[in-house]
Amino acid sequence: MSISIYGALRQNQKHHFISKASNGGSEVMPGSLSEIKSWKLEKAILGNLCRCTGYRPIVDVCKSFASNVDLEDLGLNNFCSATRNASKCTLPPYSPSQDPVFPQFLIREPGLGNSGRKSLELDQPKMQEHKKSKLSCIAYTTREINRLEDAHSCVWIAPQTLTEAFSALEAYQEQCTVKLVVGNTSTGLFKAADSKVYIDLSHIPELLILEENEEGIEVGAAVSISKLIDSLKFLQHKTLDGGFEGIELHEGRISLYRALASHLNKLGTPHVRNKASVGGNLIMAQRWSFDSDLTTILLGAGALVQLSSVRKEKVWQLFDEFLQQGLPDTSTLLISVLIPYPQVSDKHQAVNGTMLFSAGMPKHIATGQERVMFQTYRAAPRPFGNALSYTNAAFLIHFCSLPEVTCNKSRHIIGQARLAFGAFGGAHAVRANKVEEFLCGKMITNHLILEAILLLNSTLVPGAGVRKSTYRSSVAAGFLFKFLAPLAWDDSRGLSDSCQRDDKQVFKQLLMSIEEEEQLSLVREQCLTYREKENTFITGRQKLEIQDHFYPVGQPATKIAAELQASGEAVYVDDIPSPSDCLYASFVCSEKALGKIKKIKVDNALASPGVVSFVSALDIPSSGQNIGSSTPFSNEKLFATDIVEYIGHPVGLIVADTSHHAKISAKKVEIEYDCESLGAPVISIEDADAKGSFFEFWPFTKQLMQPMAPGDVSRGFSGPDIRIESGEVRTGSQYFFYLENQTALAIPDEDDCLVVYSACQGPEYLQSALSLCLGIPMHNIRVITRRVGGGFGGKALRSMLVATACGLAAYKLKRPVRLSLDRNTDMRMMGGRHATKTVYKVGFKADGKVTALQAKVFIQAGWAEDLSPTLPGFIYTTMKKYNWEAMDVELKVCRTNLPCRSAMRAPGDTQGSFIADTVIEHVASVLGLDVSVVIERNMHSVQSAELFYGSSTVGSTEGFTLPLVWGKLKSSAEIEVRQGHIKTFNSVNKWVKRGLGIVPVLYQITVTPRPARVSIFTDGSVVVEVGGVDIGQGLWTKVQQTAAYALSKLWQGGQSVPVSKIRIVQADSISLPNGGLTSNSSTSEGSCEAVRQVCLILVDRLNPVKQKLEHGDSDTVAWESLIKMAKYSGVDLSAQGQFHATSEDLKYLTFGAAASEVEVDLLTGGTTILRTDLLYDCGKSINPAVDIGQVEGAFMQGVGFFMTEEYVVDEFGKLWTDGTWTYKPPSLDIVPREFYVELLNSPTNSKRILSSKASGEPPLLLASSVHSAIRSAIKAAQEDMEAYSFKNLGNVNKGFFQLDAPATMDRIKSLCGLDNVEMYLQSLDIKCNSNELS
Repeated sequence: MSISIYGALRQNQKHHFISKASNGGSEVMPGSLSEIKSWKLEKAILGNLCRCTGYRPIVDVCKSFASNVDLEDLGLNNFCSATRNASKCTLPPYSPSQDPVFPQFLIREPGLGNSGRKSLELDQPKMQEHKKSKLSCIAYTTREINRLEDAHSCVWIAPQTLTEAFSALEAYQEQCTVKLVVGNTSTGLFKAADSKVYIDLSHIPELLILEENEEGIEVGAAVSISKLIDSLKFLQHKTLDGGFEGIELHEGRISLYRALASHLNKLGTPHVRNKASVGGNLIMAQRWSFDSDLTTILLGAGALVQLSSVRKEKVWQLFDEFLQQGLPDTSTLLISVLIPYPQVSDKHQAVNGTMLFSAGMPKHIATGQERVMFQTYRAAPRPFGNALSYTNAAFLIHFCSLPEVTCNKSRHIIGQARLAFGAFGGAHAVRANKVEEFLCGKMITNHLILEAILLLNSTLVPGAGVRKSTYRSSVAAGFLFKFLAPLAWDDSRGLSDSCQRDDKQVFKQLLMSIEEEEQLSLVREQCLTYREKENTFITGRQKLEIQDHFYPVGQPATKIAAELQASGEAVYVDDIPSPSDCLYASFVCSEKALGKIKKIKVDNALASPGVVSFVSALDIPSSGQNIGSSTPFSNEKLFATDIVEYIGHPVGLIVADTSHHAKISAKKVEIEYDCESLGAPVISIEDADAKGSFFEFWPFTKQLMQPMAPGDVSRGFSGPDIRIESGEVRTGSQYFFYLENQTALAIPDEDDCLVVYSACQGPEYLQSALSLCLGIPMHNIRVITRRVGGGFGGKALRSMLVATACGLAAYKLKRPVRLSLDRNTDMRMMGGRHATKTVYKVGFKADGKVTALQAKVFIQAGWAEDLSPTLPGFIYTTMKKYNWEAMDVELKVCRTNLPCRSAMRAPGDTQGSFIADTVIEHVASVLGLDVSVVIERNMHSVQSAELFYGSSTVGSTEGFTLPLVWGKLKSSAEIEVRQGHIKTFNSVNKWVKRGLGIVPVLYQITVTPRPARVSIFTDGSVVVEVGGVDIGQGLWTKVQQTAAYALSKLWQGGQSVPVSKIRIVQADSISLPNGGLTSNSSTSEGSCEAVRQVCLILVDRLNPVKQKLEHGDSDTVAWESLIKMAKYSGVDLSAQGQFHATSEDLKYLTFGAAASEVEVDLLTGGTTILRTDLLYDCGKSINPAVDIGQVEGAFMQGVGFFMTEEYVVDEFGKLWTDGTWTYKPPSLDIVPREFYVELLNSPTNSKRILSSKASGEPPLLLASSVHSAIRSAIKAAQEDMEAYSFKNLGNVNKGFFQLDAPATMDRIKSLCGLDNVEMYLQSLDIKCNSNELS
């Protein structure tokens, strides 16, 4: 993130200087504010992922450097002492004079002296001993080529000419694997075997050409995509500067420039586009069937490619032929690409009595005007890049506009068409040739578009096995409709409805009815789709109150180590330098979901370079057990022995001298399976239900549900006016997606001891698991965790498998061992959130009041228990969020042959809350009531909440803020006013609909025991240890503030212990044992209370010393002097204790509400979150800056669960979404465009820890407001369809419809109608025919 922002600032400053100088201006002075807009900086960080913050703080940093910064919009201003007098001058500027200098020692490489990396690239590279040939590039003797068989040996060649490149190819490609590279970005997707020779083509002039000529734009194969984009923008501005005449003359060129630049800006990410080459992208698409947008664009534009080899002249080839045939041989290079300008031929031919060009283009027909239009399209899970397209397209047409005498409109006749489509599961992008031929020479009408789409559907068929095939076909039809519809003519209606806002009469009538200009402007703005507003960037407000009562508790203190993390200096487990003689391990995993292990063949792996050992269950000491993770109620096996039970099940480890050797060799281990005798694996919830494959509840699971919901369900169903007999809702799984993958470092110590550094949330639990596995006492095992790069529950028990395996290898080999999972392995092994299926029955009255709810919930747990048996308790508790009067829920924990699911952030609560909200929405739909009305009819009062949760959990009436939160949010978010705006918008936009969703949250928190130790040194500095682990939630920061507050109790105001004196240190299972598990959102407040209590012990010890020093007068005693005297007086300056909540204070409720507004594209199913208003009761926040970050981060992780993060497993149990190419957590372009967050300052509560409330998990549930808004938008789309269908809606349901989570693009499109375009055009046909008959 930091580098992306810096890069954008530096590049902008460079352009700013050049612009000033070229215009005769003065030089930009260092420290002056660069003229850069906020949205440009935001786009610079697109593609960077953040799982913790929700992106708001990062966007604030971008805004702080922008010339158009709105100080009121900066969240950081809420936490500045000078907020009330804030100005742009107070913001830190970017100054080029402060640019860092790249360290010289990093530039120099061994054996290169002072030549540096520049020499490595431009001169003859030396990566091993070599001999020069007569060529200026490097050639190797046969002996030296043979040395390349050594896995350590490889060579990088940087030829300066084509001749040198061809010579290098001839020299090496027959002896070893050769890879041609420019940016080498393909390694992110195609992780093929390592090449021995790399030939860098990025310095060859012929491949770097980028110039415009009369025929078009020639782009060298080594030109980066970013440079191509910059050139296209330059050419566009240059043409536009030519004035109106230039625009008329070069309409085709302008549309080409604009479409290409706009689309290419959505490829990859800024840093990928800076390195990725045009030629590399095309070769990937042609050779490896990469779903390239660029390939589709060039095919649509009619591009040509230039090829060359050492023995042949350069030749031009049609792009279509290149895609079909590829390079003729391995010695041929792609030189350049020509993007032609739309040309007009001088030759004519007659088509249906009309004179056309040989290309099919009408020329002079009366006063006809010939035109060219080029446009590109893509549907992808992320709107602004960093995601492959589900479908992409590029269309180019030559057409003639014929004005009508009777009206100010035109008819358009197509002369020539090129229609290219990509990402259809085929070998490469293709042209719709039959549709092109069909359109040639015809006038564009609605009927013609319908026939073209029907022909497209029958001829353009997705490849076999491609996912979402019907969705892709539907989107392709929508693209063609969107392209042609604005040009369509219909005799009965005149100019056709446009694709974006086609109900023009409704819009005109609406504007005519408004008299006041200000209101007229407002309505016009409301009716604009988000995509019609250029350069819109994220905005919003953060509202909170800063409390001084427990100072420094309540202050928005800067998060500890924030600067270290932002600069990359913070040390995580993988950053710890490897000890000498360190080994590296890699898992050997099952490739079958269920099967008996017949044989494990490791000979090939053991014979591989660098391999030291294969570690399996056979290496566990006789006194140990095959245990990988452990809880008081269950253990999970470390390695499979006889049976593998999911794809990714570890059977052992390969240990080698390098990580690379270990990973390569692990793939060489062969496992023979017997997959017949055990039958088919249990993959789905339905499979588990059919086979009775369930886990038993743990003894205390029922306790988690207490108190059980009151009421008699049978009686509740006997009296209601209306009943829903059967409803169903499903939630998918969700991967943790912590940015730090699972990692561990194990170091053997003397006396049969082991030190393990692990990125885990529970050092105590890992210490226990290692003790059981190795058969040694827990005091022989020391687990240290300084910080964790994101956990979200995935570092609770799942991390133990990695650390235990690492520890076993180190214990066996008596050498340090490091084990780090790559992203793909992590995703395949670690599981994630539990998927669920719920069937329900509900009875309710005509006013929406529910009288009974009966449900059966199936929970997909995976192959082992982990913490899954606790999920029923959390789901049940959160389903009680509404007053159902009577409630009966049966819960089943399904055992399946999938990776084990674990307690991911807000486990069970997320699913339970969504199930409850779905039931409410179903009731509202049946009754035709607004959802918020039904919510209010079933919202808990204090009295009903006490029945469902217990009086001690609910607390006082003043503390029950749910009604206050709900009412305040509805008012501040202007719900009623915006619903009217949305209705207006939907009435004038046929293909884009908006929806608004509002949901409450009622979340039960359980406070768990927490230990702490506080030690004071003689200089007055303080060290604090807590059992909780800082996983990014700001635990250390809150603990530091609490310690300063508690120690300051020595004085009754006026003096305090500064926080700078207090240091929080890493979790250590030996130094502070029995630390517990960092979970359940309550670890921070529990640790704070433990520290407070321990500090008060020290205060009691220090008070007598303080009183002696004061001698009875009012003079204050300096902290340092007090500590020195206490030390010399024999006072114990270290104390330890553990906080235990009383039975009355063990549980409490927290409340929140959120309203979200979305915009849904009915042609693609794409969704934009326009605005979210969120209000959360955080009590008296210990640190509002940390808590508001937790709220926003949790909400955005919830957006992923409810919207973008699709976890797909095939019928064999193989995870399909096993990397960033296929799994899409929210990125910056998914964040609400307007994001308003407020922390409610609820009343002081002496039973709460410093009157605070948890903030880590509950806000995640509020993201279901986005899902609710999407449902509302779909409902508006279905109402439109019903109005113009003239028949049953076919595959679209009326009334309530099942919308599972996540609400992905294909699910949304399916509910809006996969054939909605065809149905719409058919309705126009019917209207046209009716008008003709009348």
